[in-house]
Amino acid sequence: MDLATAIRRSAAALAERGNVDHVILAAWLVSRGLSHQQAHLAIRFVPLAFAREILEGTGVHLSDTYIRLLDDGTREERPLKDEQFFTGAKFIAKQVMADMGGDAFTAVVCLSPEFSAVNQAMNAGSSPQDLVMSPPVIEWPAVLQNAPAKPWWKFWS
Repeated sequence: MDLATAIRRSAAALAERGNVDHVILAAWLVSRGLSHQQAHLAIRFVPLAFAREILEGTGVHLSDTYIRLLDDGTREERPLKDEQFFTGAKFIAKQVMADMGGDAFTAVVCLSPEFSAVNQAMNAGSSPQDLVMSPPVIEWPAVLQNAPAKPWWKFWS
């Protein structure tokens, strides 16, 4: 499935069912035609990209990088511009918002921990210009790495 279609389908699913467990949400996205990798990437990057569409221009200082947290606990800092799901979602965010409507788009935006942190800080009286966001930490399971995931039944390997 092409990137734009995957983003649009995942945005609709995230708006409707984004608060369920990520494993269940990923399975639901796969049943709608996304690959396993696309489903996991969409869950991680579409809310972040949509939230940044809202946050940019508010004065909040946003990081250009994110931190991958691998299954083994390793952390890798990476540029967001290198992630197709992030850049693609940012590119079509305004069109998706027009197609979905503001309430559904906001439901996806509210799934972003970065947006939630900014919202909490502003509700506590902070000025957006005073907020400097650290790179978001994104769990990076084996399904997103180049190596295939170990089958669940091979517990001895």
